[in-house]
Amino acid sequence: MHTKLHHINLKEHYQFVTFRTYESVDEYVKNIQNSTDTEKIKQYKIDQYLDRSQNGAYFFDDAIDIMIDTILAEDENM
Repeated sequence: MHTKLHHINLKEHYQFVTFRTYESVDEYVKNIQNSTDTEKIKQYKIDQYLDRSQNGAYFFDDAIDIMIDTILAEDENM
């Protein structure tokens, strides 16, 4: 089983970043992970579920401000 996704890092191209929290992985997701489906089907089912899930922590207040400041600072360095 692959534990890391393939990554492409090209200068001067947009990057897409996805954040998932530990709390978003509940029993439903664990059941999918343990199913006999192919990895591709498992990932699809998990993505569909997590995209609609209300579980997990989200970025609020100071955390979102720090993330925005970091992204903008990195952008200025390019």
